[in-house]
Amino acid sequence: MGLARYRKPDQAKARNVPSRSRSQLARAILDVVAEQVPGRPIRALAEGGYATKDSGRALPASTYVVGRFPISAKLSELPPTPPQKRRGAPRKKGDLIGPPQLLAKTATGWASHPTEVGAAVQAWGGLWPSVLSGQLIRVVVVRYAATRCLNTPGPRKPLPVGEACFTTALPLSIDAILREYRDRWAVEVFQRLSGNLFTPLNRDQAASLR
Repeated sequence: MGLARYRKPDQAKARNVPSRSRSQLARAILDVVAEQVPGRPIRALAEGGYATKDSGRALPASTYVVGRFPISAKLSELPPTPPQKRRGAPRKKGDLIGPPQLLAKTATGWASHPTEVGAAVQAWGGLWPSVLSGQLIRVVVVRYAATRCLNTPGPRKPLPVGEACFTTALPLSIDAILREYRDRWAVEVFQRLSGNLFTPLNRDQAASLR
């Protein structure tokens, strides 16, 4: 849909151009696309590095995000309605629901994962104040079986008890959110293949792409 060149701060300074993060550049591309097709539904698939306040706040109309939710991020309830007027600013968030890494260990009421045997899923609606201030989101947490392991040799870190993704499209079901987030991998494959278009391949690399 669009391309933007990222430069590190020292590179941008040497060329006397503004330095913008990758998420800021991605949001600029999204805004341009939304401007060209006003009213058309647009889905933005965001990996963790792009699920930021720079890219996710005040989205264009008819645009929603599906992205990774960090397992240590804090999800909060909506602020309670005050019983009567009182002095001071109103609360911007309610009680803490918890981070996915804690919910995966303590929460009850899990359902079976639609495609992965032994995994369980559950969804919460809430606020992510540090990133999407005031924006209600839906977070799906995936809890893995304790016996899950990697099929690769050698030393490796312990696998997390779960992972999570989120969306700003609140009506989406758990199955739909998981399915749409899986589409992110198609983007990753495209990025890697498009990068190879500008890099000479040796014989083994070329054979692996056939």
